[in-house]
Amino acid sequence: MSENKFKVPAKSKASSSDAASAKKTKGTAPVKKREGNTAQSKLEKAKVTRKPASFPQRSLPDVQDMGNMTREERINAVLKREGVKVRSTKQQKENTEKKAADRYSGMKKAIAGSRAEESRKRKPEPVYEKKDNSGLYIRIAAAALAVIFLLIVLVLIRRAGSSSDASSTAVSSDAMTSAAHVEDSAEPGFYSHTVEITKGMGAGEVSRLLEPVLDSDEFLSYLVDSGLTTSIQPGIYIIDSSMTAEEAAHLITSRVENNSVTIYAGYTLEDIDRMLWSRGFAGRGAFLSACDELASEYGMSFVEGYLMSGVYEFTDVHSLAYSMLSSTLDWFRSHSQELASSSLSMDDAVRIASMVNRETQDEEQMPVIAAVILNRIEEDMPLGIDATTRYELDDWTGDLPQSAYEKITPYNTRRQKGLPPSGIGCPSPASLESVLEPADTGALYYLHDKQGRLYTSSTYEEHLKTYERLY
Repeated sequence: MSENKFKVPAKSKASSSDAASAKKTKGTAPVKKREGNTAQSKLEKAKVTRKPASFPQRSLPDVQDMGNMTREERINAVLKREGVKVRSTKQQKENTEKKAADRYSGMKKAIAGSRAEESRKRKPEPVYEKKDNSGLYIRIAAAALAVIFLLIVLVLIRRAGSSSDASSTAVSSDAMTSAAHVEDSAEPGFYSHTVEITKGMGAGEVSRLLEPVLDSDEFLSYLVDSGLTTSIQPGIYIIDSSMTAEEAAHLITSRVENNSVTIYAGYTLEDIDRMLWSRGFAGRGAFLSACDELASEYGMSFVEGYLMSGVYEFTDVHSLAYSMLSSTLDWFRSHSQELASSSLSMDDAVRIASMVNRETQDEEQMPVIAAVILNRIEEDMPLGIDATTRYELDDWTGDLPQSAYEKITPYNTRRQKGLPPSGIGCPSPASLESVLEPADTGALYYLHDKQGRLYTSSTYEEHLKTYERLY
């Protein structure tokens, strides 16, 4: 409620002077009326006896007392107190819808471009009019020989292991809507967002940091309703798309005791190192050094992907790294028969499991996604998992340029066939199990709709039709 409604109007100078005049004249001899000026005497008398208007005084509401306010009023009160500009739910919804429209229009343009390219290839060769010029036939023959020579060179290069322009185009169009849809940060599926909360940040500011993953208004409403606006703990947090507002609020408001931390599936070694440093458990880079020592001690070619997610109590970073590795090795010991019956090595299993965790947090979808990845490996197709490129660039939130996916690098699974050199995050027991026991499907493509439901396809044409139907 506006305070302006209860402000008492200031007394005018005229009324104040009149009151003073009235006080002076009180108790003195009456003033004699002047003859011939009766109207003026009445006016002066009226001015002396006039009293200023009075208004009832009302107390202003205490902003801190939110008991009688609606949820919207409580949220606005918190934002106003912190100096944050209030944004309406309608405006937030319009911004979200606009971002979604921009994302999906980009994908449709890419699909339209791919179809246009195919239609151009199907056009018949132009027919040239015959001219009475013998030199023209010589030039045509020379051009044909040059084309044949070029084709032979391309075939030899491809056999030698290098990718030609034609194969690169096929890979790029295949991967555009293939197994992974992490390319666009707002696509359904698993998506994580790293935020750093510093001391002194208010609830409104923190809620806006989580906008790429959670609805900021819904999250702020939960903090206000639960009385947690003053319980936010500084630190670095990884919030993923599978979390509810309640889970995210519990994560950033819980006090850490007895060196106990929760490592979520999908955390990278760099994420864990930043988190431990921000919460005062170790110096910057200490956990990464401990992982290097672990790799040297056990003769591991890589550590990323071998450290299991979960809740751990530890004394120092070395004991934490060892406990996480032990959890993974214990899991493989209990599933040794499944690993032996598969065609995968332990290195391959953790690589694939870490990619599955980046594609979904739904345990029912994991066996299907694992099967698609394994089918692509068997068909000697590029995996097209854009999360591997994001891991290489350490950028999980920004819109990466197309050039980032066209560059040939070890982790660019659009261009490079096979598995990346290492895992891309901490696996979960469910993702490891999905790799050793994948779904029985021959699908080579999959995508999520806006609600997170999974759809698979056996051919690229079928995959495009599914995409157009959903989006």
